[in-house]
Parts: sequence; C-alpha cells; structure tokens
Amino acid sequence: MSDRGNRALLTLVALVLVIGGGGGLAFSLGALGSTSAHADIITSTVVHQWHRGGAISFAVASAIGLVLLLVGLSLAVSELSRDAGRSRLDDFTVAANPATTSTPTSMASGAGGDGGTGLDPSDRRGEGPGMRAPGFTLVRASSLAHALEADLGNIDGVQGALVRLLGEPGLLELRARLDVADDASLTSLTFLARGCLQRLETTSGLHPGAIDLTVSLVPSKRPRVS
Repeated sequence: MSDRGNRALLTLVALVLVIGGGGGLAFSLGALGSTSAHADIITSTVVHQWHRGGAISFAVASAIGLVLLLVGLSLAVSELSRDAGRSRLDDFTVAANPATTSTPTSMASGAGGDGGTGLDPSDRRGEGPGMRAPGFTLVRASSLAHALEADLGNIDGVQGALVRLLGEPGLLELRARLDVADDASLTSLTFLARGCLQRLETTSGLHPGAIDLTVSLVPSKRPRVS
C-alpha cells in the first residue's frame, strides 16, 4: 500500500474513533440532553432485536469483525514489508586519507576493530614526524537521504520527493518516489534526476546497486494559462 493509501486509511480510522469517542463522551456528559447522561446506549429494544435475529445477528457481527481484522492485518503487513525486509542504511564513515581505504564503511558493522569507525587502529602509515594521522568523515545516512530529497525537489515540476536508502554501503539500494506535476516534461525530469544521483555518488562515494524511482503524476500547482 502506498503512503497516500496509508494516510487515507489511517484518517478514516481516526475519524471513526473520534466520532465514536466524541459521541460517547457527549452522550455521557449530557451534551445531547439532560436525560442522555442516564440513558442506556444499548437499550432493551436493541437487545431484543439481537436475540430475535439469532444466528443472523451473530453472522453479521462476525462478518464486521472479520472485515476489521483483515483491514488491520493488511495495514500491518504493508507497513512491516514496506522495505521488503531490508533495513535502512546505517551511518557510515569515509576515509579522508587515500592510503587507508576509500570504501565507505557502515558504523553498525564495527569493521576495522576500532569501535565502528571503519579504520584499522594498527594502520599507522600516516603517523610520524611531520605527518598527520589518517582521518575519516562520518556521514549521517538520514542527512544524505534528506539532501537527495531536496535536490530532487528542486527539479522543475517535482512537487514532492521521498528517498529511502536501504542495505549497506557496499550493497546499497536506493528507492525514491516523486510527486510530479501532470504538465511536467518527463524527459527533462529523467535527465535532471540522473544528475542528482550522480551528485549523490560524487558526494558520498556510494554507488547504488539498485535504483527504484517511482513517479506519481499529481495535479500541477502552477497556474494554467488559458
């Protein structure tokens, strides 16, 4: 299910809960009349009709419960499988000294035996009189994703961008969803989006092995010339 579908479903559920909870509260506080606070919500008439319906009443209630169960399970599965079981990219380090390593290293992997910096503490090739010790740059994966979102969002016609970086630095998967105005040029969009991805690779040193770019056409916010 798409993010838009999730929002619509959650909004509907929220409205049902607000109306039900607000109505019950108003009923109990007497906002609907002085006698409403002492009235039975489930009256004897309702109970009588329930018993009168017999198996049909039970079947209807079971069907409603089953529908709600299926909707809840569908929402839970769609959220849990949103990334198809792949975890988001962790923060990683990039060596500043070409003599060390030029491959980005995940902070979560603890590679190099130095607490996850990605550098080998036994490597002292950069140390000595008049020489600097090798350094590294810590890259926040979330900042990288937000930066790419901003870069894609600056493309003419793009009205929204969402980027997800999954996997590890050496086995990266990039997923992006763009809300594009229905009057935008998709040819120009493809060319400019490729430039954004190239800037990401140049800046971070990451080279996504798989790229999934989804474009959703939305009504243009620009005034139309008649």
